[in-house]
Amino acid sequence: MKIVKLKKEGILKNDNKGITLITLITTIIILLILAGISITVLTGDNGLINKAAEAKNATESANEKEELEVAVTRLYDKRGNLDATKVVDGINKDIKNLNIVTATEGNFPVKVEYKNGHKYQITKDGDIMISVNAGDTAPDDANAAYSSGDYTAIIPAGYTVSGTEVETSIENGLVVRDSKQNEWVWIPVSTVEVETMYAKDSTGWKMGGTEVVTNYKTTGTYTRVNPGATTQYVYREPDVLNNESYDGNPTNLAAAGFKNLTDMATNLRDDYKNMIESIKQNGGFYVGRYELGKNTSDNNKPQVKKGTVMTMEGINWYNLYSACKSFSNGNVEARMIWGCQWDQICKFISTAKDANGDLIDLNDSRKYGNYKNSIPPANENIGINRATGVNEAWKTNNIYDLAGNHKEMSQEAYHSGSGRRAYFRRMS
Repeated sequence: MKIVKLKKEGILKNDNKGITLITLITTIIILLILAGISITVLTGDNGLINKAAEAKNATESANEKEELEVAVTRLYDKRGNLDATKVVDGINKDIKNLNIVTATEGNFPVKVEYKNGHKYQITKDGDIMISVNAGDTAPDDANAAYSSGDYTAIIPAGYTVSGTEVETSIENGLVVRDSKQNEWVWIPVSTVEVETMYAKDSTGWKMGGTEVVTNYKTTGTYTRVNPGATTQYVYREPDVLNNESYDGNPTNLAAAGFKNLTDMATNLRDDYKNMIESIKQNGGFYVGRYELGKNTSDNNKPQVKKGTVMTMEGINWYNLYSACKSFSNGNVEARMIWGCQWDQICKFISTAKDANGDLIDLNDSRKYGNYKNSIPPANENIGINRATGVNEAWKTNNIYDLAGNHKEMSQEAYHSGSGRRAYFRRMS
């Protein structure tokens, strides 16, 4: 029998032309890593597939908005007005690939839904806005519209609609958040209601101690007089006080960002008019969900967040005015609340229910406010200033601490004699 010996160079010894098991495993691992990277590049949150889908969606939306704009342009009457019913008919006639076009009871906004699921709303002024749902964020470059029940709210560009169920009803207090997680609640104001907020006069009224004339003034629930009034202990807005201790004080003016009293009067006059026109156009306004506070981790910058201990209590009107303005950006204008807006908030919560399920009694805010003489269910730690938003009994329509706790200030002028700038507003 012939014995065949295996060559050492072959099976019994590694051949330089082959690969080791370790090399093979290493190669497989590297390939798997590369495959994982490729998959992530393709399918991750910022992957190519998602980016391509986003780009396709953005292109479709841009084309659809342009298509709607062209269709609406043809539907204005000779006076430059739109009729909601005619807009519905016109869009159905001119545009294909639509799922449904509706106008509740023939009123704006007109709601449009394409077959691809894209939704839009058309305002009475012909503006085309993307329609968003609970939990969605409005585009960074355009306002969006959100609807619930018979109401519609404007969502500022870059703001997010709450995804929490109890915070998604406009009727019961719609909550939105900005990019820094400050929270705001939409106050709907009907076309009829907005006309009760103010009076207008072609001649106008001179604002205290200046030549600045305002053609608008607040009326509303409380008794108010004309701007420029010299009677003591009267409320009016917009107005200034020519008093060295208050509006006429250079330090106060500088703190609020005004050059002089005339500059202050001019700004208040223009802001008031813009506020009224904004409510007319948008059907409402936003109010901070929580009391104004300080962000102690960010140089005490103003914030509107739950649990803020360092509120703006004790800071004078002029610094508060400046703090409120700091929330303004390219998409929104923020100001200290006007008295006529406060009246609308009171009307808005008049249909709200307290912690016991009973309708809020606006004549007795001790039931839902933090006062030293508060009564159940609102009498936890009564009379002690608390961090804003900590007690659910102090919440009405998702707005916390409207009554009691820290005092509220409006832009109303008051007390011509001593020149006190604004009335400390507490619901009572």
